[in-house]
Amino acid sequence: MFEHIKNRFPLPKEKWRKFIGNFERMEVPAKTLLLNEGEVSNNAFYLEKGIVRAWYNNDGKDVTFQFFLENTMFSSLESFKKGLPSMVSFETVEPCILYKITKPDVEAFLEDVYEHPELRTFFMDALFERIFD
Repeated sequence: MFEHIKNRFPLPKEKWRKFIGNFERMEVPAKTLLLNEGEVSNNAFYLEKGIVRAWYNNDGKDVTFQFFLENTMFSSLESFKKGLPSMVSFETVEPCILYKITKPDVEAFLEDVYEHPELRTFFMDALFERIFD
């Protein structure tokens, strides 16, 4: 787990162990809302197994615009980083195994590892990099 992330950011093993130790494992059924549009995102997720969809409400219709597959991190990044209401919702499509981490835990890790704010921003952006096929 997290191997593809570790390979992109060569940090000391003890730093990775501390970071990964902050994740809480969750097994959730299909159709579980992880974040509602309009709420502030205080968590980020690593998807180990399953599929999650990102969607928003457009005049009463759910509009799905992205799916997250296994071994992907996701969050409503703008909301997570800036404390703004999320413009999207996240919902499991099938039963999922997820790992949840809180914003304070991510921030503490970044401050511990990276002295310069621009390096912290680079790490966050790369960690949650969206992959479009």
